[in-house]
Amino acid sequence: MTYPMQLMGWVLLHAGWQTLVIALWLDLAMRLMPRASAQLRYRTAALHLVAAIGAMALTLAVSHASMAAGSHMAPAREVPAGWFPAMRRGTGPLLAILAFVWLGGVAVAQALLAVRLIRLLRLLRHSEPAPAEIRAAVQELSRGIGLRRPPEVCCADVASPMVAGWRTSAVVLPREFERMHPPAEARALLAHELAHVLRRDYAGNLLQLMAASLLWWHPGVWLIYRRMRHERECASDEQAVRITGSAAGLANGLFRLAAASVPSDAALVAAHSSGLADRISRMAEPPARWGGRFAPWLLLGAAVPLAAIAIAAGAAAPRVETLTRAYAASSLGPPIVFTIQAHDPAGTFLVRMFRGRVVDIVLGQEPVPPTHVMQHGDTVTVMGRTGQELLRLEIDPRGGFRWTPRRAS
Repeated sequence: MTYPMQLMGWVLLHAGWQTLVIALWLDLAMRLMPRASAQLRYRTAALHLVAAIGAMALTLAVSHASMAAGSHMAPAREVPAGWFPAMRRGTGPLLAILAFVWLGGVAVAQALLAVRLIRLLRLLRHSEPAPAEIRAAVQELSRGIGLRRPPEVCCADVASPMVAGWRTSAVVLPREFERMHPPAEARALLAHELAHVLRRDYAGNLLQLMAASLLWWHPGVWLIYRRMRHERECASDEQAVRITGSAAGLANGLFRLAAASVPSDAALVAAHSSGLADRISRMAEPPARWGGRFAPWLLLGAAVPLAAIAIAAGAAAPRVETLTRAYAASSLGPPIVFTIQAHDPAGTFLVRMFRGRVVDIVLGQEPVPPTHVMQHGDTVTVMGRTGQELLRLEIDPRGGFRWTPRRAS
């Protein structure tokens, strides 16, 4: 596992600046298309999240491919590589530790997501059917927007409406929903939730959370996810306004919910209100059409240089001393048996090694029994019959070694 973990540590180092660049580019994109539709802005943010994960995956693939292509890997001096000139042999354990910490964080993030899902399922089990008037309104709105299977509508102990469910959707309302909101507000809020159902935002949000957990340690990826979450709500607002024909009911309903809307852990995996001031201001101003033509070129202009930089980062991996040694000693390394003959004042000796393990040593004309050869990492000690040290080697898995010269007998 040494090589895979060190390689992953190398990839994570590059993911740090790659994700930062992507997050900054998304911020620039949002500033350049302030009046584009929320759906376009949501898709733009989603593509940036895909780009962050894709850049890490591309760096990993290119790094390993570059290592495999460099099967000649002769022992080399420690050469500075890329933007990390201190990536020398001694940093191998640090790279592996970095990868183990990352794996642990991914496991914790996925476990927390699972806990939130369990809490959401428990919330649904303790819910009760919504009043008949609300169910009838949901049926009517669903037919109007073309939903083939209207969602179930239930009431539970939640602060604001939300949508849950992968295959069969459910709209979860506060228990006092009907009493709190006049008919126009209630209809607008129900239209907003049905827009989430139509867009399949529950499933999309789960996938986005799982993707973001792969870069749990980077603030940039959570800024991207936060932008996606906000634009998702704005897109549902736009659709709800089109369904009801007026933004006033939805705006009033959102104002009424704002004071009591405190998201719970369960609600974090569902769809609910956020960024109220910006959402209401955007309801009052219709989106412009020019953003649809401009955004693809903006994204393409970012994707091409980012992919090129990720490939360059991966191609630099074979110049890193710690990675090349770990690769040559791993089960993924080239299956080469190195036979090296050397001599010093005590005479000649021969060493055979395979993937960083010494398999045979011959001193002069006498083979050394395997029980007299002790290897700890890259250090190999040859012991004599009486327990004295005959030879000490520091091997290089790429086909070389150095040793302390023996004295002539």
